[in-house]
Amino acid sequence: MFKKLLLSLALFFTSIHSLSYTTDFNPKPYLQERHPTTSKRYGTFYRALELLNQRKAKIIVETGTSRFGDRGYVGDGGSTIIFGHWALNNDATLYTVDISRENIIQAKNATELFKENTHYCVSDSIKFLKEFKSKIDFLYLDSFDYSFKNPYPSQAHHLKEIQVAYDKLHENSVIMIDDCNIRFGGKGKLAIEFLLKRGWKIDTNDYQVILTR
Repeated sequence: MFKKLLLSLALFFTSIHSLSYTTDFNPKPYLQERHPTTSKRYGTFYRALELLNQRKAKIIVETGTSRFGDRGYVGDGGSTIIFGHWALNNDATLYTVDISRENIIQAKNATELFKENTHYCVSDSIKFLKEFKSKIDFLYLDSFDYSFKNPYPSQAHHLKEIQVAYDKLHENSVIMIDDCNIRFGGKGKLAIEFLLKRGWKIDTNDYQVILTR
């Protein structure tokens, strides 16, 4: 009886500890003065930060950097700054890749405070992902501008990114794709179809889409 009581107490305190781990984390400091709560990306960035924390992510990769630096949060997202800030505070590493050197320079200038934990890569994103050597905990796809007049090139590019990165993902990996719930399926249409066929689930379905296993 005494042993059962001790076991029950141990399970109780373990559950309290587990609960406190997820509820103590507050994503708001990473978003305040960057995204208003009315921003079309606020909810998905909030959820992404929760998942980064819950899954103790160490390797974050984003394709398409914050090309407008800290001037384009509402229109462009400012993901490099948000994820770079989180990476610095959580002993993680952010890899941001863009085909434009000028875009990388703009992002680098805006993330000066977080540069110790951020790698800036000028490269085609497909080539970069194909050659990437580490497992990826969080993958954010936002390269190749989307065109309503001709959506397929952007959709095909993001599908190719997923295909070449797929063997770098693992059971706890998280994928987020920008510019999705818009006309013709947005950037993620083909990539999301590819992932759903392989057992991935949509965690959050908004302007950005987040998928987990």
